[in-house]
Amino acid sequence: IIFIMSWFTSVLFFNYMFVPFVIWARGTLPRVRYDYFINFMWKY
Repeated sequence: IIFIMSWFTSVLFFNYMFVPFVIWARGTLPRVRYDYFINFMWKY
């Protein structure tokens, strides 16, 4: 699993499709506010 994920990340990083992937991920994944994230990490 780690090998596959590292390979996938390197392919995305060195490929020309990296920028659209980042735009797609930022638009699709839910955004987490910074203070909520810090509060959650402080509790756990």
